[in-house]
Amino acid sequence: MRRALAQVLVVVTISLAGCSGDVEIACNSEPEILEGAETGFATCGSLKHRPEQATCPILWHEAPAVCAGDDELNDCAEDADCDEAEHGICDVRPAGGCGCSYGCASDDDCSAFHACVCGTPRGVCVVASCTTDADCHESSLCVLSRTDPCEGGTPPRLSCLTTRDQCLTDADCDAALCVLGIDGVRTCQGLELCVSTPVP
Repeated sequence: MRRALAQVLVVVTISLAGCSGDVEIACNSEPEILEGAETGFATCGSLKHRPEQATCPILWHEAPAVCAGDDELNDCAEDADCDEAEHGICDVRPAGGCGCSYGCASDDDCSAFHACVCGTPRGVCVVASCTTDADCHESSLCVLSRTDPCEGGTPPRLSCLTTRDQCLTDADCDAALCVLGIDGVRTCQGLELCVSTPVP
């Protein structure tokens, strides 16, 4: 039986780029629970970090009734039709019709340099430069960070907090969001780019 993650005191001390002195975060790290099972993640204030790997619970899912219709855009009618890989579900696609998507239950279900983030009804593989806190410096954490300030943008990534970061959480930003860039550095980004430009 896998040991339970206890609530532990976590102290993170890191020097943020552009700031004088160290920033210290001390919190009681709370294990994240999904349907009664631990996900391997824990919350430290508004940071979501990963103390250890875990197997995600596989939640019951039923394809929407519309998927069983005669819409020519439907590629599946029920979850059983999604059998090209494990953890397949049939669901409505944003572009129309129903299609298969495949999730994960553990890191083993993901490709190299990815990790499984538990979710409903299936976990999702995300890009990961670290898989647990142990992969980071002793004063850092392996944190799940947004990579796009816009809603519905690119998925989050797992990455160690670094001394190059200009922010750790949204609270460090003034009227902006703390976003992890492709260079692995967290910076404050506004929502200006998310505003749709009217078509002339």
